[in-house]
Amino acid sequence: MHNSAKVVLPLVVSLVLSACVTGGTSPDILSGWGSFSGVDGRSRNDAHSGLDIGGRDGTPILAATDATLHKVRGSKTRAEGCGLGIALFHPALNRWTVYCHLSRSIVKDMPIKRGQVIGYMGTSGRSIDIPHVHFEVVSDGKSHRSGDLKNTEDPANLIVGCYDRNRTYSDTQLSYPVPCEDKVFKK
Repeated sequence: MHNSAKVVLPLVVSLVLSACVTGGTSPDILSGWGSFSGVDGRSRNDAHSGLDIGGRDGTPILAATDATLHKVRGSKTRAEGCGLGIALFHPALNRWTVYCHLSRSIVKDMPIKRGQVIGYMGTSGRSIDIPHVHFEVVSDGKSHRSGDLKNTEDPANLIVGCYDRNRTYSDTQLSYPVPCEDKVFKK
């Protein structure tokens, strides 16, 4: 595949997915799963292992479905790629969701409900100072570096839209991990 196609195709797919999702407006997708484009639009060397969703620093991060806490990990330093992150286990999916680059975690070790605030968006880890949440769906409970797509899957295939407390969801469906009404467009 030609290098420009590696950058443009995942961006087009992310934009189409964003436009097609039901349940309100979709959030600002900065980089999709498998994309060779980073949150700043620059090329990356390896395929991206998650979905990067932009927003304002401090935007609440929501549990994508019912879960239990698996791990709070990392730090706010650049040395840790994920930075401050949370991994939740979803028994109905038999999968974990991973949320990276947080400024703060507030999740406690108790049952977690879809839409519950678990932390706040930030720029920890290797976020290149662009506030976003790196959101992964994994089958082994840990965050993966770009290029390592083993045990990961495209979150967009499981997301049915923005969280709506009045909606009934299947246990195997995810909602976006950010409030969609807080959408912030890239400039």
